[in-house]
Formats: sequence, structure tokens, C-alpha cells
Amino acid sequence: MAISTDGSGSADNQNLFAAARLAAQYQKAFHQDATLLPSQQLLEMITVIPNRILGFDQGELAPGRQADWILLDLARPNLVPTRLDNLTENLLWAADGSEVDTVVASGRLLKLDGQILPFQDGSRAEDIMARVQALSEAFAAHRTTTPELKGTGAHR
Repeated sequence: MAISTDGSGSADNQNLFAAARLAAQYQKAFHQDATLLPSQQLLEMITVIPNRILGFDQGELAPGRQADWILLDLARPNLVPTRLDNLTENLLWAADGSEVDTVVASGRLLKLDGQILPFQDGSRAEDIMARVQALSEAFAAHRTTTPELKGTGAHR
């Protein structure tokens, strides 16, 4: 069994840590067994197992696998280990995704020192966000000139 996120059209985020945490909480509560889905198993269910199911050559650092990996800032208060053996527990139960410092996917550096690097076409995240903001403002202005939509439930 694998844990993944849905597309952004039907989910508020693409946070695998949150998806794993929710799956574990549901199973623990449903079965009334706090020992179900320990952290190491959850980590495998969001990394190795989905890639194995899909037949991808990634999901783990091993010879012959694609070098997709992230570095996390373990100095963040929510991830500072209290014991040598609870790093995985902290990751699965306390991470919110903002701790991701560096991202490499398909051998390409995408994020470094917490900053998203320019995309392959040269565009930058800041430029895209500025365009999104302008589009949002234009849509808000347009809504002031259009009649209220009724009969679809959108007016509630």
C-alpha cells in the first residue's frame, strides 16, 4: 500500500508528510491501535513503495536509481530530535514541508538554501507569482461588473 497526494485541483496542498500523518491517524483511530503504521513504515509508503508500484526507477538512494532527494533543515524547532532514534518520527509527525532546504529531481537542482531556483525556461517563481497576483486582481475587478451567479449554489 502506498500513500500519495492528489492533484492540486482537489487538494489544498501536495504535502506528503501531511498525507502520511493523516493516513496513520485514521488507521490508528479506526483500529484503536496506536502501534499501527510506525514512522519508518510511513516513510517507505511515501517514497519506496509508490515508486515500486508505478515501476519508477526512483524512491530510494541506491545504485541505478535516479538521484531524486531533498535536504531538510533539522535545526527547525519542530524537527530537532530529542533522541538519536526519533528523527523519522519527527519527520512524519512534526514536519510541515517548510523545512525542505534543498531539492534535486532527475539530477537537476531545483531548490537551494530554501530558495526556488529558476525553471528550465528561465522564468522565476517570483515572476510567476506576480502574474498570478495580477490575474487575481483582474478577476476580482471583473467580478464587480458581472451579475451574481444564482441557481448553482455558487451564491452561498
